[in-house]
Amino acid sequence: MIPEVKIFLAQFVMIWFLGLQSINVNRGHRLIAAMTSFCLGVTGFYVTGTIAEVYEDGMFTTMFLSFVLAGPCGIVTSMICHPYIIKFFGKKD
Repeated sequence: MIPEVKIFLAQFVMIWFLGLQSINVNRGHRLIAAMTSFCLGVTGFYVTGTIAEVYEDGMFTTMFLSFVLAGPCGIVTSMICHPYIIKFFGKKD
C-alpha cells in the first residue's frame, strides 16, 4: 500500500473513533463508549508504529499532509456516522 494512503487511513480511523467516543461519553452511552475505547487502543497501537516509520521525513511532506488531513475528515465523518451507529445499537440519543 502507498505509505501516504496507509498513514491517512490509520489516522482517519483513529480520529473517527475519538470522535465517536467523545459523543458517546458526552451522551452517556457507556457500553458503546467502552467499545470505542477498546478500538482506540488497537488503532492507537497501529498509528504509533506507522507514524514512527515515517516521522523522519519531516513536516510539509506528502506523508505529513496525509496525516494532518485525515483528522478533519475523520472527525466530520464520525459526527455524520454517529446517529446511524446509535440506531444500529438500538439506543435513543
